[in-house]
Amino acid sequence: MSKINLQVFALGKPGTGKTTVLKKRLEEELLRAGFRLQKTEYGVLLSTPRVFLHDPAREWNTIMGLPVKDLADGWAYPYTRCETVEELLQVETGPDPCFFVFDELMLVDRAHYAALTELCVLRRHRRIAIFAGSQRPAKIPKEVLALSNSLYVFALSDRDDLLKLKNLLTPEQSARVPRLQVGEFVEVSSV
Repeated sequence: MSKINLQVFALGKPGTGKTTVLKKRLEEELLRAGFRLQKTEYGVLLSTPRVFLHDPAREWNTIMGLPVKDLADGWAYPYTRCETVEELLQVETGPDPCFFVFDELMLVDRAHYAALTELCVLRRHRRIAIFAGSQRPAKIPKEVLALSNSLYVFALSDRDDLLKLKNLLTPEQSARVPRLQVGEFVEVSSV
């Protein structure tokens, strides 16, 4: 695979199903990208593509049945959790494709907006796919949301959040969003 051109967002109130949908979609895309595991001469598992994630709630304990390890435990594991957004944004990806997961994008502070926007703009050139969830779309830079090619919008009721998505959703979709139940979402795709 020469390029990855994928940026997936799941937006909605807590407990609506964002993380579940992101995990499922990530596993589908890993398989599509030719996911494979290799054991090194030192007995360490490596995978292509790799997954790096920022998961402050530590809800991503396994991906495709394998545990997620902390960056402090070493680089070599297929799924690596970064403790801070800064760690994730500074990961050197190398030549192989990889996936970045931000479980709560609203925790990216303004000091990192430029780096996050650059990552989203250059992701396909660096062979990076981005998966991100957020409870508050209003807190995400508009440039980052606008670059999404797959958007799952779960129930939202905050006026600022709904206004942020106004230009991404049809009037019918916008009217549905506040009434969505747990597990229901509106999907917007530009792919």
